[in-house]
Amino acid sequence: MRKQLLLCMIIGSAASPAVAQTYQNASQETMKNVEAYKSKEKLTKLLSETYHVAISETWPTNFPVPAYTSNVVSKSFSHSTKGKPSAGATLVTSDQPRTVFDFYNAACKRANWKVRVPSAKALAEFAKSGEMYMLTAEQGKQSIYLTCRKHRESNGTLVSISWTKTQ
Repeated sequence: MRKQLLLCMIIGSAASPAVAQTYQNASQETMKNVEAYKSKEKLTKLLSETYHVAISETWPTNFPVPAYTSNVVSKSFSHSTKGKPSAGATLVTSDQPRTVFDFYNAACKRANWKVRVPSAKALAEFAKSGEMYMLTAEQGKQSIYLTCRKHRESNGTLVSISWTKTQ
């Protein structure tokens, strides 16, 4: 799933600070594959054929959390097409991280997800480079990992959501 999100973020390219951070953590093999494909079309084909991932700019209606719609600058969505069901979404909004996080925290709770949020102390440790909020949520055999952090380029928020279905 980490490779999927990396490649999706690169295609979306709206989240360049996050892309830069993820680049640092990616394997050399993954980065060689990504750098060999200079166009969005070629990269989309690589994702589909090699990593079995489909990309879209449209938020699917069956994604387990709603799309944040206020002041959205960009968004992208990916999902597995083979193997373990997984999906990911990224979006950038000019709204502030706390506002966006509160939206998702409330949405998960309304949908009866079991939500866990790190303590303020733990969040402060994670967010040394800027404002950041995160949560994990579980419901049945599904789990969500969500982060909302300051997006330096827009002075708004970068949202990253990973969803997986456990076996």
